Amino acid sequence: MQREDAYSGPLVFSLTPMGKPTLLELSQQYFDAADTLVESIKKQRIEDYKVAYPTLYLYRHSIELILKFITDSNESTHNLNTVTDNFIAYVSKNHNQSVPNWIKESLKELAKTDPTSTAFRYAEDKYNGKKHPPSSVEDVYVYVVNFQLRMTELYKALYRVATYFAKTSTEQLIKEMAKEIK
Repeated sequence: MQREDAYSGPLVFSLTPMGKPTLLELSQQYFDAADTLVESIKKQRIEDYKVAYPTLYLYRHSIELILKFITDSNESTHNLNTVTDNFIAYVSKNHNQSVPNWIKESLKELAKTDPTSTAFRYAEDKYNGKKHPPSSVEDVYVYVVNFQLRMTELYKALYRVATYFAKTSTEQLIKEMAKEIK
């Protein structure tokens, strides 16, 4: 289906195999959706309490997906502590670098509030602290604008990592292919 631009009709969601996004692209879509909700709150188009959990979930899920993209993980976990630990280990092992403390702390703080991706999706800890660390969503106040800024900083940093590593990996692959040809 061809359109003149992204905003002309017909407006459709294209869920075809050819239109399937990468994890990086999907993480960007979740992040953009969260940002759109926050901008709607800031412009008083919707009340903050009406979209609190979806907004928090969208930000959290965007972070989970970009970490999985970076580590090329096929692991079917939503445990953000596990995904974060995999990311830290991946960066150390494959790129001989350390993840900056502010990134680790931001990821661990997000994981502490919603470790298994159930607190923001269901407004409760579906595991009741069993099998996984408990969620801590009771008596938590999230200042919308500050949280948006923090998530933006974190996502931008992870996006730079994702695109740098992808570029590096592609360059390494090309070098390896060139060796095989010789």
